[in-house]
Amino acid sequence: MSEIKILLVDDDRSIHDLYNEGLADTQFMKQFAGNGEEALKIYDAWHPEVIVLDLQMPLMAGYAVLREIRHTRRDRSTKVIMATASTSSQDIRDCITLGIQGYIVKPFKLNEIGNTILHYIQQDQGPSGAVPRM
Repeated sequence: MSEIKILLVDDDRSIHDLYNEGLADTQFMKQFAGNGEEALKIYDAWHPEVIVLDLQMPLMAGYAVLREIRHTRRDRSTKVIMATASTSSQDIRDCITLGIQGYIVKPFKLNEIGNTILHYIQQDQGPSGAVPRM
């Protein structure tokens, strides 16, 4: 299995450290962004296969990044997984409507984050549009 190009977007640098530790270098080729604007620049230049995206960030929120990728850039092939502290059913529905592959509620378990992301990458979204949360 080749490395998966993954863009990890969160304004909290300690979350970057957790991702770096929890996602094996043998499985993931990682890039990090601290806000939505930076994430879009990396997305355009690097073309990741997967984006793990926080919802609440300065400069440009994760929801705006998701909308930009899905609507403006018309990219439906890049897998997007939200990783956020929000458990709002409205936030989850809004993200599902825009075509996410998964929704992780923080705080997440360091020893499970890699398998959780792999699970979402490998899973096909069902016809109901339901995205399981972890």
